[in-house]
Amino acid sequence: MRHLKCFLGCRLLTTLAFADDPWRPLFNGKDLSGWETFLSVPDPSWEVAGLKRGTNGACLEPIGWRRDR
Repeated sequence: MRHLKCFLGCRLLTTLAFADDPWRPLFNGKDLSGWETFLSVPDPSWEVAGLKRGTNGACLEPIGWRRDR
């Protein structure tokens, strides 16, 4: 168990050291600018243009990125 904790700690530090993007907070304290929306699979009763539906009427794919408008 001790070796596992040591390995995971080293792995975390290595990942953080070689990360491409610097850390940034999710909330800027004012608004949600900079956030992106992703909508999952909708309810079968919703009409969403362009989504594939199964034989039972259920959507087979998520709505996706930035399609909430």
